[in-house]
Amino acid sequence: MSIYLTTQQVSKLLNISMPTIYRWVKERKIPHVRRGHRILFIENQINEWLNVTNTFQEESFIHQLKRA
Repeated sequence: MSIYLTTQQVSKLLNISMPTIYRWVKERKIPHVRRGHRILFIENQINEWLNVTNTFQEESFIHQLKRA
């Protein structure tokens, strides 16, 4: 069973402002679903997205170090 998070919960989880969360939703930068007028986030998808994002950032950082 999926656990749904609200925009406010994701904002606190990521330590990111609510306007940034809404902007990311609009730009489709963060996985989300809409239920009526509500924007919700599936916890497993957010965790997977965080892992992929962190891995990409680490690889980018390592690549920059190798180029220096």
